[in-house]
Amino acid sequence: MANEEVYSPVSIPKESNGGRTKVKDPRILIGRIRDVVTFPVPDKKGIIISQPIGMVAGKSMVAIEVTAASISISQPTEGDPDNKGSIPAIEVSRPGSLEPEFEAFVENNLNEDLFAIVQYPEQNVKKLFGSRYNPLQMAVETTDNNEGDVNKLTLTQSLRGRRACFYEAALPPVQGEAVVGSGGEGV
Repeated sequence: MANEEVYSPVSIPKESNGGRTKVKDPRILIGRIRDVVTFPVPDKKGIIISQPIGMVAGKSMVAIEVTAASISISQPTEGDPDNKGSIPAIEVSRPGSLEPEFEAFVENNLNEDLFAIVQYPEQNVKKLFGSRYNPLQMAVETTDNNEGDVNKLTLTQSLRGRRACFYEAALPPVQGEAVVGSGGEGV
């Protein structure tokens, strides 16, 4: 139930073409919770994070390039009355199963607590999935047959909780990418 002292309902007009597919960056940024020093919490309304995620010195997120059209985000709400919550999930496809780097990423992160950032470059929006206390878990299904060779990667929040947050801070370092300026924004 919303805290009335913090959130007051407001009218929300329909966005023109709001239901149109939004272009997403084909790089999903994934980090390990154990590599985080500070994980900011959302604002009082529970949806915007304006402080940056602080990574352990020498640690960074990784960028996994996927098929852009395959990025599917869901945030179903479930639970009994007075006990509802969302379970955000990201599902993507990545072609090919003969890359040792991808296989090593999967093998070494299957049981890790993770978080992810999905970027919407045309809207200049970033969404953060998972948190320190309600992380994402990864599942992977590889199919290599006469119809194709593809990995379906799914990142799902472990417990019911809040929806994905808008991440308005500088990106944490991303492995293999230069850091620009003092804000830590990766390129």
